[in-house]
Amino acid sequence: MYDVQVGFILNSVLQYAILSTPPDGTIGFLIKSLDGQKETLVKKISPKNNGAYVEVDIGFMGNNKSSVQPGNASWKEEGISLILELAKEIIQKNRGTMTFQVDKRKPRTLITLKFPIERRKVIYYEPISI
Repeated sequence: MYDVQVGFILNSVLQYAILSTPPDGTIGFLIKSLDGQKETLVKKISPKNNGAYVEVDIGFMGNNKSSVQPGNASWKEEGISLILELAKEIIQKNRGTMTFQVDKRKPRTLITLKFPIERRKVIYYEPISI
């Protein structure tokens, strides 16, 4: 996954969380790198990388009335929701996952992003003197 794509995804999810959180709400982040061989891993993450992945958890709290929900959102919030769907498509295209967990009893939403870790082979060439 390219740096520009990761930046777009994180920016989109952050905008969604900010718009969904009321002024008295909270937002929390957790970013971790895990080895899938030691962890139980969703099968969608590519085994080509030995199961190693980065997980980003973004949780936000506030009253459910202010959450951006399809059908109840303004045109600006619907635009953010559409961008969030595009981010989800980019994640899935790059063998990652994006999940939502909404707790109806408590005003809490958790978005979990999982990206496979890529190792890029770097090749250095010696300069040729003529």
